[in-house]
Amino acid sequence: MPQAAAQDRELKIVAIADGARDNWTFLESVTPDIRLVDVWHACQYLKAAADAAYGAESARSTAGFDTHKAILTDDPRAWAR
Repeated sequence: MPQAAAQDRELKIVAIADGARDNWTFLESVTPDIRLVDVWHACQYLKAAADAAYGAESARSTAGFDTHKAILTDDPRAWAR
């Protein structure tokens, strides 16, 4: 546990990274209270999923990506969905 968190139990440790396993392996060493994937990388994964589901660069993939990206970036509670 980082020294600041050890001194103040109210302090929360937040880990933000992309989905690379090495990043999360390292961040687990600081035992974060909250783990987040940054928005840019989350959108990359979302686009890949839409392309896989509906066909790369298809109109349906683009529409699905745009809809879910708007939810992810505009809805403050999107992470809870």
